[in-house]
Amino acid sequence: MPLKENRIYIANITVLILSITSLAACFINPFYFEYLGFITWCIPLFIVLNLSFCVYWAIKWHKNAWYSLMVLVLSWYHIKASFQISYPLAEEKDTLKILSYNTRVFNVYNHLAKKDKPRVVKEMFKWIVDKDFDLMCFQEFYYEPDSKLFNTISSLKAKRKYYHYFHKTLTNRINGQFGLAIFSKYKIIKSGLVPFDKKSNNQIVFIDVLIKADTIRVYNCHLISNNINDADVPGAEISEKNNERVKSIGGTLKRGFGKRGRQVDSLLKHIDNCGHKVILCGDLNDLPYSYTYRKLSSNLDNTFEKKGNGFGFSFNGKIPYLRIDNIFVSEGIKTLTFTTHNKVKHSDHFPISALVKVH
Repeated sequence: MPLKENRIYIANITVLILSITSLAACFINPFYFEYLGFITWCIPLFIVLNLSFCVYWAIKWHKNAWYSLMVLVLSWYHIKASFQISYPLAEEKDTLKILSYNTRVFNVYNHLAKKDKPRVVKEMFKWIVDKDFDLMCFQEFYYEPDSKLFNTISSLKAKRKYYHYFHKTLTNRINGQFGLAIFSKYKIIKSGLVPFDKKSNNQIVFIDVLIKADTIRVYNCHLISNNINDADVPGAEISEKNNERVKSIGGTLKRGFGKRGRQVDSLLKHIDNCGHKVILCGDLNDLPYSYTYRKLSSNLDNTFEKKGNGFGFSFNGKIPYLRIDNIFVSEGIKTLTFTTHNKVKHSDHFPISALVKVH
């Protein structure tokens, strides 16, 4: 084998080993080894590299193409979680229109809405209410009862009749309350918090609603955040300051991988014991290549994978190309459509919605 091809062959074998390692890492809870999270996040890169090697060797009619092809077959689970082409199903009666939206505390802080904050906030409310959703799950919800602009619960219930459950995680000095909220057109018959052994502002809440003869459990999740602000993201230049930022972000990500691994295990135990059909919405703060996503999608159907289109990127921050917001449904709930509303840019997350039918 010529020297150039020998180097390509060695590179190919290295990528194959790393690819198989990353695929296996998805099955291991990063709580026990936090660095696994970094390996799984490299899966898209390994898919692209294996595809390149497969094409290279296939052009040369070389048997090495089969090695990368086999890894691509093994990666199919992650490929379909990354990109979808689908067509919406025909309109049906008695459907549920679901919204999941990380609202970034409705831009209450001046640095979040740098221009004309009242207009931006009112536009957010108008977009949400005009869409006439049946169930709405909000992460990073903010409620200030004494404020005309940020009395968010009243604003969302002013035009349509909604029941709601708001779980407060923090209150500031002006009685502004932060947390998670679920709004429902159906009467809430039970609500609560999924217990987690570590106190955190990132929580999982749930409600039970009665829809005809079915009791449906709706979970709203905001899993442990990576706590990376746009200002923390390093630029392209090489500098000591940027090196420190990279180290800091790496440490933050590493801790997040482990905590989310524990949190998703607690969530799935709670789901197993609930005894109802389930709708699960939220900001996972993790990619479709993670242990967190694999565990959830192994137990529930992901609505993007069923009826999404394109890549479905849901994060609107400085780090592009991330799909971290999801809507899952259990067996007995059919997905008709899924939409990432990437024209709605009031938050650092795009709202996502799904139309489903309960059998």
